[in-house]
Amino acid sequence: MKFLSQFTGLALTLVMAGCASDYQRPDIRERLLDRGLEMGETNSRIPRYRVNGWTSIDERFLIVTAGVNDQYLVELATPCLGLTGAFYVGFSTPDFGVDRFDNIVVRGMDRRREVCPIQDITRLYEIDG
Repeated sequence: MKFLSQFTGLALTLVMAGCASDYQRPDIRERLLDRGLEMGETNSRIPRYRVNGWTSIDERFLIVTAGVNDQYLVELATPCLGLTGAFYVGFSTPDFGVDRFDNIVVRGMDRRREVCPIQDITRLYEIDG
């Protein structure tokens, strides 16, 4: 009985710690709304020849600009530690577009190369205000 009580206490502590960490990190939708953007279709493909800019949100998300008005949210499968301080971001695809099976290649201030797998790509739209 004592074991069950200790196990329940430990499980409750872990659940509460998980809730606290989720509360501290705002949902990506809220972060995009703060930038005047909303999410559209997932599993999008970015035309490689049109990529002309990027903005890192954190170590898991970046916004890629393609053409004049097209923006895409790129979600990485793992944290890419050099992303927030990177001065170069490229793509590992030899094809004419970037999709969720590709990687981004990041070079930071230390000039080391970091390869980060893409988990998903979502089309973004500006919110009419």
